[in-house]
Amino acid sequence: MGGQYFIDSLRFKLGKSPTPPIHPDISFLNTSVGKVRLLDTKERKETILIIPDGPNVIEHYFPQLEQLRAAFRVVIFDLPGFGFSTHNGSYNYSFSATNALILEVLDYIGLDRVNIVFPCSHGFFGLGFTQAYPEKVKHLVLLQ
Repeated sequence: MGGQYFIDSLRFKLGKSPTPPIHPDISFLNTSVGKVRLLDTKERKETILIIPDGPNVIEHYFPQLEQLRAAFRVVIFDLPGFGFSTHNGSYNYSFSATNALILEVLDYIGLDRVNIVFPCSHGFFGLGFTQAYPEKVKHLVLLQ
């Protein structure tokens, strides 16, 4: 394993991981690249998809969650290696790997088209996904 997997591999070797906070809208999704922690409010509304830019995690969006969910279904997930999401060693943080993961998550939760909100450097992933799959993106929001 390369250096990019050092933290997760160390965590696995130690056999210890911190316990994630419990929230009724959060679950784990087993994906082709690892276990992804996902918040889904599951309302039947237009959807906003947010992927926090590390070191931020799902919980950093809790202050905005209630306001957003008043008008939208909110889906937030941490990429493998961030927060409590883990990878199986096959995720390499490339545009193609991230695009494939986003598609896998959207397919799993049954969404065809979403508004995506990608903060900070993850804005590059948002631009890459929108360019590769414009039919999946209703609006792209880039946050500084």
